Amino acid sequence: MNFGDTILQTLFGIVTVSDLHTLHETLNELKSKDVDFAHSLVNQVTYVKGLDHIVSVNTDATLNFSTILKNEMIQSHDNYQ
Repeated sequence: MNFGDTILQTLFGIVTVSDLHTLHETLNELKSKDVDFAHSLVNQVTYVKGLDHIVSVNTDATLNFSTILKNEMIQSHDNYQ
């Protein structure tokens, strides 16, 4: 790291090549762990291995909730008339 990089990083928060290298090493380490979620407090990074499963579960729950809500609204409307 040279003096110019240090000044830019201090003043403007510019990311340097060494910062990116450290981040890539951390991500590779988190990917290699055999867990669904891995978090690095030092680098403030969370790696989610199975995001597609989580999205699928949330989609199903949202669909179920909207169906229940729709049925309740229809029933409420029928009772009102």
